[in-house]
Amino acid sequence: MGALTTKQIAVLHFDIASGYDKANQRLKKLYDAKLLKRCRTVTDQSYCYYIGQKSGRLEHLLSLNWVLIHTLKVSKSWQTLYRWEYEKDYKFLRADAFFGLSNKFSDKVDYSFIELDRSENTFDKITKYNRLYESSAWEGENWVKTTDKFPSILCVCEDEKRCGMIADLIEKENKNNLHFKVCYLGDLIREVSVWRN
Repeated sequence: MGALTTKQIAVLHFDIASGYDKANQRLKKLYDAKLLKRCRTVTDQSYCYYIGQKSGRLEHLLSLNWVLIHTLKVSKSWQTLYRWEYEKDYKFLRADAFFGLSNKFSDKVDYSFIELDRSENTFDKITKYNRLYESSAWEGENWVKTTDKFPSILCVCEDEKRCGMIADLIEKENKNNLHFKVCYLGDLIREVSVWRN
């Protein structure tokens, strides 16, 4: 995961009402013992903890980790995280992350690409995923033999207003009817947090 905030660690390991305070206490002890490094995040000035080198794209990594945490917390009892990769590269397309959930009943894996939308740039990913689907670039991947379909694409927006704009683009540009889903990062975080902090 590379780096996690106090709240992320609390959601993962202290899933109780006082989880944030408990996580904060434990992380402070680990930091004081020099077992963890920490820095403040730009978005909310909370602490972020890491080991080794701090990521140059820290805010991006922390947002992707929220998607991973959400996936772990809301997956069904018959699903298991089979694979998680940051930055899946296909030359003309680089997904922010790629993951698979295995289904113990079907022995198949449902894969998803993740696109994290953090800016006001033009969103060209719908065209690029359609191009990937039409190409043979993905057919030789080792994950293909564990599934029976092309991965879905999860577009996660940090700005709630962008969700509608991206949904409109999908409606217009998704010529192969790929499975896109658009969601707001704040909703994912709220869904897995047991407290309001």
